[in-house]
Amino acid sequence: MIGFIAFLISWLMGYYVLRCFKKRDASFELMDIFLIPGLGLGISAQIIFYVLLFWGSLAPVLIIQIHLLILCLLFLYNHRYLPKQSSSFSLSSRSIGVLIAILAVVALMATMLALLRPWGDWDGWSFWNYRAHFLFRAGHQWPRLFEFNMQQQHPWMLPLIILWGWCICGSEERIIPVAIGIIFTVASVGLLIGALKKYVSFFWAAIGGIFLASIPLFMFQGTSQYADIVAAYFILLSSVLVVDLLRSPSFNNAALTGLCLGLTASVKDNSIVAVCILLALSILRLYRSKASMFIKPLILGCVTIGVSVVLMKSFETLNVLNDPYGVSLTGIGDWHKWLLMGRFSLTSLTSFSWGGLWPLALAVLIVQRTRWIREEMGVLVQFLIFYIILYFFIFAASTLGLEWLLKVSFDRSLFLLAPVVIFTMFYSVGSKE
Repeated sequence: MIGFIAFLISWLMGYYVLRCFKKRDASFELMDIFLIPGLGLGISAQIIFYVLLFWGSLAPVLIIQIHLLILCLLFLYNHRYLPKQSSSFSLSSRSIGVLIAILAVVALMATMLALLRPWGDWDGWSFWNYRAHFLFRAGHQWPRLFEFNMQQQHPWMLPLIILWGWCICGSEERIIPVAIGIIFTVASVGLLIGALKKYVSFFWAAIGGIFLASIPLFMFQGTSQYADIVAAYFILLSSVLVVDLLRSPSFNNAALTGLCLGLTASVKDNSIVAVCILLALSILRLYRSKASMFIKPLILGCVTIGVSVVLMKSFETLNVLNDPYGVSLTGIGDWHKWLLMGRFSLTSLTSFSWGGLWPLALAVLIVQRTRWIREEMGVLVQFLIFYIILYFFIFAASTLGLEWLLKVSFDRSLFLLAPVVIFTMFYSVGSKE
């Protein structure tokens, strides 16, 4: 259980960092409770990455000392220079009870599913946990991990968070990756409820959270010890912050949004694609709304973390000749591939595992029609459409067996969007506008 001290330290860091961004601009809201864990753990992953890079090996004592030093500095800065901030949850005692009940049920469900598979599913133990084990054991030889075919793919946030827990434990405790899956599953539901509460009544926000937790694929995938749940959480977080930025542009909002976009990019290759689309749409909207002065802090916040993502991806050059993911543009013109993708999509998106999400999402989009174009939420609709279309082209261009690729990756690619889709749907249903 001592490993959970790592999470506590990260959450305290996340709290104080968020407080630095808010300053006098706004009080703490319900969404911030569920923003803090991701922000703190993302910063911890950055600390461990740079220790690996500059120290040359995993140094648990040094990592713990850096965490405690940063935490102390943040504590002193917050209590010396920042005013005390209030909270504006705007929830009755009954609503708070309902929220706690929802999250308790989600936590119980996630724990049961996680403990049924303590080693995670295939990619959990063979890829994400494997990378963490190698980095933990290899000493100065850790870069050799990237000489081996598949293991160089994707940025490193999840393995680095696992390493942070193991640094506190002093050993490779199995409970750490299990707990990370549970934490991000519960935090995703809480973040969705908190984000919706800013725009709709608590009733619709709670229904949105319940709907997300009721999707069988979401709960199963969230506890599989894959990076998918971490990516889904950060994509939702970045999407909501982008909407907030467009509604209330400010320097601090832009910098925080950029920082979270950078953290999102450090999770998976899929999340890098999502960040590129969100960032481009945000910059275009800010420019058109004559708020271009906030583009610079947005980009600077993203680049702050983006530097580490570039460095992480640079290790792929150690194995560039063995990249298994070939691409051929001729595949885009193969109508047989598009026909196969169409049939597969229809079967997959209407299956029980999605709980009716995609037909409902399409119905809402058709009913709303052009209204989305006139609002900030239009950015999210455009993001979802661009992301899905782009991945269809990626599947078509891949030289791997398309049927196998669809079975392995199609649902997982859309899983990352599910919380954003539900946020968009219930915003539309519950919005007083």
